[in-house]
Amino acid sequence: MPLTDLMFRTTRVASLGVQNAIGVVRPHPAVNGDQRTHAFTHARATLAITPNGGTMNLSIVPDVNGDVVYIPWGLGEIHSVHIPQAELANISLFVTAQMQGCQLVVNKMDDGSYKFHHGNSLQSPTAQDSATRPTFQTPAALTDLTRLSDLGRPLVADPVQIQLTGTLSKADYFAGVQRRLDQKFANGRTGINYARPEHVSFTYVVAFNLGAQWSVWYQTSSQFFYRRPTKAIFRKKVVDPSAGQNIEFIEAREAFRI
Repeated sequence: MPLTDLMFRTTRVASLGVQNAIGVVRPHPAVNGDQRTHAFTHARATLAITPNGGTMNLSIVPDVNGDVVYIPWGLGEIHSVHIPQAELANISLFVTAQMQGCQLVVNKMDDGSYKFHHGNSLQSPTAQDSATRPTFQTPAALTDLTRLSDLGRPLVADPVQIQLTGTLSKADYFAGVQRRLDQKFANGRTGINYARPEHVSFTYVVAFNLGAQWSVWYQTSSQFFYRRPTKAIFRKKVVDPSAGQNIEFIEAREAFRI
């Protein structure tokens, strides 16, 4: 069962599991400072979808002949893969690890190839900002993410240069979460630990190969933590879900085409 944009838009991803096929050990990526570059062959995989009630589980298995490209993430690192133009016809999807503040950068090169990058900054906001301001990144984090993405830029003397760049950041994929929290606050909700309602959110990113372009999609889900005002008609005045409970499918949309 292939993953389609319709499925990604309407069915929540419950988990993304990455496994090694029997006898396959994924080689380590090449290291360039904080950049980890995965060889194209090593990044190839197959994708299996398991329906789970109203959700779906995605399972990535490394496969040198697979039609999916997958890269992980690392603390304070940017993980990258280069998909050669000659191999584009053999790849249908790009998938990366779950995002909660990371940044995806896609570079279309002037030779028709593509470079995908998943960057993570250690310059995190405070616990309060993380809980109540989903789209917020510290200035230091924004600077660090720019530094990381610059590691993937070609040298001026390189024969292949960047033609177009698409970027997906926390401010984009958590925008729906921010709107939901603002709405709850406007309706009199307050947080469990702070004055404003709180959240824990996560985003999955999938890029679909359209042939002449890549269509980059994100899907975001959240847990919300808040107290209702005493005049509320609901019996449950405190919403404080345990891990894995009361996860709301916030939005899934196309971020950009490149």
